[in-house]
Amino acid sequence: MERRLRKLLRMRFAAALKGKQLVCLDIPDDYQFLQPELLTVLTERLVPHLGLPTDFKEHP
Repeated sequence: MERRLRKLLRMRFAAALKGKQLVCLDIPDDYQFLQPELLTVLTERLVPHLGLPTDFKEHP
């Protein structure tokens, strides 16, 4: 994540981010909305930080 974007997020959402780690998932902007490959990448990158949701369904 670019340094300027991280700073903007910290300024704009200071209260919500207080005491929390801001994580960059390094996902390129090469996907369409809800594209199955994007959902797969999001799941792979988010699970280590958030865990699996209780109603998790694999995407083909």
